[in-house]
Amino acid sequence: MFDFDFERFSDVKSTLDRLVHVRNCIAHGENSILPTQENIENFIDAVKQGIDILMDEIDIFLMQECYLYQQQA
Repeated sequence: MFDFDFERFSDVKSTLDRLVHVRNCIAHGENSILPTQENIENFIDAVKQGIDILMDEIDIFLMQECYLYQQQA
């Protein structure tokens, strides 16, 4: 719908996928996950980068007024 450039997320995608996996394991009661300080810092950095990219994509969407060209369902 927003036509974001998802290629821009390629540098953080694998780290975010690992974070989701860790989160799911913990949420489902697996207690063998012991993230290191380095992993936690990598996860935080990836989330920050992902948010920055997403905010930039939203900004581009709004600046180019792409919402005016969205087809009505």
